[in-house]
Amino acid sequence: AVGISLMLFGSIQMMTAGLQENLVGGLENRQSWDAQVYIMSDGESDVIDWAEEKGALHELLIELPLGIVEDPSGIERTFSLVGLDTFEEGMRSVSLIEGTLPDSAATPPQVIIDEGSMAFLDWNLGEVQTVNISGIEQDFEIVGVSQGEMSRTVYFHRSDLGSMLGVNATSVYLKFPAGVGVDVELGELSAGLIERETLIDGIKSMLEQQTQILQVMMYLGLMFTVVVMFNTMIMNVAERDLELATLRVLGASTKSLSIMLLFESLLIGVVGGLVGILFAYGGAVGLAASFSTWQFFVPVSIVPSVAYQLMGGVILIAIAMTPIGVWRLRKMDLIEKVKDLSS
Repeated sequence: AVGISLMLFGSIQMMTAGLQENLVGGLENRQSWDAQVYIMSDGESDVIDWAEEKGALHELLIELPLGIVEDPSGIERTFSLVGLDTFEEGMRSVSLIEGTLPDSAATPPQVIIDEGSMAFLDWNLGEVQTVNISGIEQDFEIVGVSQGEMSRTVYFHRSDLGSMLGVNATSVYLKFPAGVGVDVELGELSAGLIERETLIDGIKSMLEQQTQILQVMMYLGLMFTVVVMFNTMIMNVAERDLELATLRVLGASTKSLSIMLLFESLLIGVVGGLVGILFAYGGAVGLAASFSTWQFFVPVSIVPSVAYQLMGGVILIAIAMTPIGVWRLRKMDLIEKVKDLSS
């Protein structure tokens, strides 16, 4: 009962923590650029000149929403094409959760696909799939699966994607030295730009708005857990009135019986916490599946801090309920209980 009562509270907490870890954590920990400067065709040289003059690091990439694929239901879906020079050491590293990194100039081109696309399209590692890229049918081999993308994304080597699209780059990542930032000159050289901190703040704000209702449900689940633990403690003592009364008549002190109740509560808390984590993960998977869409995939992962919070919370509630059992023990009418035993 304790484990089931934790399902609502734990599953929502686990799902929101997974969103924070994958979306915000991906931008904060796996990407190091300060600004992404979008450019017109062949406009990267001007931005590179500006970066070298200011002492800023630069990295070219291709990023366009020009991929089209048909899902198992026959609906055409759009996905982003991203071309990078490196998948691990650049300003945008890819979080690979399965498979290997692509080799450049392979035939057909090797790619990494985000876990949301893999789930919705029912694709598997090692398969060769055909998609529409900029109006032309293209084959590629799936060699890796990534996590942490907000939109459905396919990662190519920039040279492979550039040869398909006929472009060298669509934007430039910049990493500024101290005292350097976006200025008017850079704005004039670009077709648009975005700063990473602004993007992170926007995602955090969006997640906060999306999870407000879920947080209300989460705290309702916490209240339900407290009620279940309270009832468990009362029932545990009530069902053992005669046993506890007999022990007291035989000389057991209230202190020793209180310690016994405390250890029983801890055992209930530990077992209930472990079961609760399992139920919470199952509930989070179900919630994520119901909330996920092609445009917004909700990942689920067991975040250790959430698991520790669930376990610690249940144990604290169990300890907090122990005084109730001790109070009932002190108020017990031993004479009446012994009469009941003798009859």
